[in-house]
Amino acid sequence: RVPSLFRISMPTFDDDAYTNPIKQITMRDGHLYVSMGDGYTEDVDNDGGRGNDAFGKILRVTPEGVGDFDYSIPQSNPFRDDESYPDEAFAVGFRNPHHLFFTDDGDLICADTGRDNAEEINVILSGKDYGWNEREGPFVHDTSGGGLIHGVGLDLPDDDADYGYTYPAAVFGHEGGKKGAAYQEVVSQSIAGGCPLSSTLNSDLDGRVFYGDFPERGPIFYSYLDDILNAVTEGDPADLEQAPTYLATLDYYDTDGTTLIMSTIHFRDIVAYEAEIKGLSEPTRNDMRFGNGPNGELLVSSKRDGNIYTVLNSHPNSQAASR
Repeated sequence: RVPSLFRISMPTFDDDAYTNPIKQITMRDGHLYVSMGDGYTEDVDNDGGRGNDAFGKILRVTPEGVGDFDYSIPQSNPFRDDESYPDEAFAVGFRNPHHLFFTDDGDLICADTGRDNAEEINVILSGKDYGWNEREGPFVHDTSGGGLIHGVGLDLPDDDADYGYTYPAAVFGHEGGKKGAAYQEVVSQSIAGGCPLSSTLNSDLDGRVFYGDFPERGPIFYSYLDDILNAVTEGDPADLEQAPTYLATLDYYDTDGTTLIMSTIHFRDIVAYEAEIKGLSEPTRNDMRFGNGPNGELLVSSKRDGNIYTVLNSHPNSQAASR
């Protein structure tokens, strides 16, 4: 068989993409962090991200074998002595956690895709419960009207602090759903990102975290990392405070870097332009992903046109001036 560190079986079949359990992995200080989707079909019998299984969690293991095991569990993992959760769990209560990344100072950040009401950027802390499937964004995920897939966002109760949930550091809302703190005139459905730019990069965009709307028109948002880390994510509902979300304008240049082709707020407009050049059909989606280049600059890709785009003013100023 193909060698593997561990395998996680799906207890139920669901052909929607968000049920794919393993979302992303990343390494830090010798530990492997693995983000896991909730498995869906009513959250694998309604435990959401808070059952004694791998689903809806961020796991942390050390990828070095011990005895008959191919990995070990760090002594500092928060649920080692809690029979309600697997020892591998580092944080719980996620629906569809995408794109883990560490800041320069070692803070772990994760984007979590919502169901109907909110898309999240979370600061991941050891042992915390991020609420799904009882919470979505800074709202109650009310399922009384037809199950998890049709949950309605309701305001948090006055005694919400007693539940001990940790809420998003940044959030944007859904068209037709309970809105989060974002640009409400822009349709949003599913978060992509986030991706940080170091505060020491020496670019025009230092210290920002970029994220966007994955499936359709593709607005790109950003928040400042300092605001994300200083957000109030626990306690009395009246005291919760998310980082502001800003909408980016995309100026798209020809390959010479100086001829402006278009200015838009929708990444799909750029993808459609490139798809037409390649003789591809006009895309109905943008399917964006974010990453950092070799010098820390911001890259944006789309599987609809097969391109990777570089954001010129995210390059260190000495390099951007020469492009």
